[in-house]
Amino acid sequence: MAINGFRHLDHQRSRPSYVHRALQPEHPQSEPTAHLDRRERISPALVGPVKASGQWQHKEQTGFARDDFTIDFTNRQVTCPRGQVTTSWVQAPAMAPYIAAHFRPRQCDPCPARSLCTRGRAARSVYFLPQHLHELQAHNRAEQQNPAWRRLYALRSEAEGTIAELALGHRARHCRYHGLAKTQCREL
Repeated sequence: MAINGFRHLDHQRSRPSYVHRALQPEHPQSEPTAHLDRRERISPALVGPVKASGQWQHKEQTGFARDDFTIDFTNRQVTCPRGQVTTSWVQAPAMAPYIAAHFRPRQCDPCPARSLCTRGRAARSVYFLPQHLHELQAHNRAEQQNPAWRRLYALRSEAEGTIAELALGHRARHCRYHGLAKTQCREL
């Protein structure tokens, strides 16, 4: 039952009743996801853009950005576009979850493309996420170019606009009443 565009809430659980029914294991819709643990079945999908790289190579569209390097997670090596391979792979707790791969000065100094790679005096260092997160980030960046993803993100944008209007325009962030009916009466 819809009340002013909102689904009727299950009063015992303060969740929409259709969500509560879908989460019950005996519900027929949950059978295809039986192999997933409970957190994966009920966690909502987050829809939002992945932040673009902040490196100067990416911003200026020149030089070698992190995506131009080949990362070999099994051998714990990073290969630059010119063929040099790192010897240092650091997973410091202070940088968690990021991994750092450092090139040696003897690799970077004689390289003719050094100005495209780094502007500092030190050799190039490449920072990246662990393999599962790195692959997920690459997949999400590719997915952002899909028109279906853009339509889905537009829905999120509409919902955020509605919430912002209620919170800022109608002072509904701190409501003195519980429940939709009393909240609507407050604004009259």
